[in-house]
Amino acid sequence: MEHARDPAIYRGPLFLIQRSFQNDRIVGAKCSDSVVYSRTYFGVPCEDRDELYLDLLNAFVNSTLSVYCVLLTSTSFGLDRQFTEQNDFNRLPFKAPTSAAEVQDLIGVVRRLEHANEVTDLSELDEAVFDFYNLPQWQREYIPDTVRFDFDFVRHGSEGISARQPDSDDLKAYAETMVRFLRGNLDGDDLKVNADIIDGLADVCAVVIRFDESRHRGVRVTVPPDEPENGRLADLLHARVSSGFQLRRSLVHFDDDRCIIIKLAQKRFWSRARAYDDADTIFAELLRPGE
Repeated sequence: MEHARDPAIYRGPLFLIQRSFQNDRIVGAKCSDSVVYSRTYFGVPCEDRDELYLDLLNAFVNSTLSVYCVLLTSTSFGLDRQFTEQNDFNRLPFKAPTSAAEVQDLIGVVRRLEHANEVTDLSELDEAVFDFYNLPQWQREYIPDTVRFDFDFVRHGSEGISARQPDSDDLKAYAETMVRFLRGNLDGDDLKVNADIIDGLADVCAVVIRFDESRHRGVRVTVPPDEPENGRLADLLHARVSSGFQLRRSLVHFDDDRCIIIKLAQKRFWSRARAYDDADTIFAELLRPGE
């Protein structure tokens, strides 16, 4: 038999966190009264804490930022994809406010959600948490896309939405994100950055980043100049190592004033988060001495 648990952990007010995920999010709730809970929950006693800290804990735990941090820092999530552990929360970057005014807007969002009859969209909460943490715009795009696609693939594999074929909006967001990043980090007016989405490919998707035009323009969709061997190209990007281990390659090819990016046609390869990662690769190549 296991030793008795400390009764103090059940004494309210406390904050309960569910160990399992709900719609691929971590969920928690405030409890004003004492409550006995099972080992499928974690309890955070808040008897000696101001309600402000309880509201902040409520906001952070239920936000996309907490899921993102668990995905990156959890020691057991790679093995057990269904539950979080208590030490996972010990690593989360909880931020203490310097004043009540600093969190006024965030607490307002929490109150509105608490009084709503049904909440299915937590994007307002995510934005309020991002504001509280002063995250730059690129992180506000990178974090939700990482959770939406990478976290989805870790938990659901080929059955998740991350393994579905990207649509035209996904590819356009990817290309626009990469172009915006490169334009913002390249000095001078001589180098123009544009992007073409290659349409009509099977099993793979392709985006061409161009540096050979005289002006900036929007992302455009083009067709391949001739009939490509799409199936053969997809086979080259997909390497089966064993029955339970496979590689998914990406091709980034520099050709004079162009960079051609070819990857398998799955949403997780064409998110805004991957656009930032691929833009880093291109930017590093552009800065190589002698290039």
